[in-house]
Amino acid sequence: GSLVALFAVIFDRGPEAGPGGHHSALLLLDAAFVGALTAQDGLLFVVFTFVAIISATLLVGLWGGGRRKTAALRLALPGLIAASLLLVAVLAISRKADSTFLVDGTSVEKTFSLPELSRVALSAKEATFLGLPFVKIMFAMVLAAVVLLVAAFPAHRWLGDVLAEAPPAAGILIATALPSIGLCAFLRLGCLVLPDGMRWSAGIIVAIGAVTAAYGALGALGQTDLRRIAASA
Repeated sequence: GSLVALFAVIFDRGPEAGPGGHHSALLLLDAAFVGALTAQDGLLFVVFTFVAIISATLLVGLWGGGRRKTAALRLALPGLIAASLLLVAVLAISRKADSTFLVDGTSVEKTFSLPELSRVALSAKEATFLGLPFVKIMFAMVLAAVVLLVAAFPAHRWLGDVLAEAPPAAGILIATALPSIGLCAFLRLGCLVLPDGMRWSAGIIVAIGAVTAAYGALGALGQTDLRRIAASA
């Protein structure tokens, strides 16, 4: 992501109107992308996700092509829904976490540390959320957020519009950053913090992957725009 942003700043001079703002949004997206991938705190991860989505929306909406407003809306809506789902999941999981210790030995009742949350046996607590099994609901929320961020079927439309309307360098960085953040959420929250939910929904995940791959291949057959073909792939 940082390498893509570096070459984007070097070779892409940006639009004639507001090049400073364009490059600032580009670097903000890159910073949020790197921050999300390296965050060990669940709440910090969500904050970086929000920043990445907002900066990506600005890049498309302010410096995109003729249909930039539509593309920005199709990016912002699923992106903010995904980040909100992750926020609710992180807050709810933290409330169920066991007490732990800070690095200086101070005892705390709650934590947002992902390594600490991964050590909590949530299934053994037999907790519920809105009257339903807690682990299953939390994993469903995380999975829905991941589907939105990685542009998997049926939330695949936004990526093609973004690549078609965004400035070339910005489109490449957005297509790298948001799906990577979604994959990171799946691995850290879905697999590590909610492993029982992962086992419960393994069949659903395989089905989503298979349908997304097949639909993307079929969708690419009818495209003439190289950027939309890349989005389908």
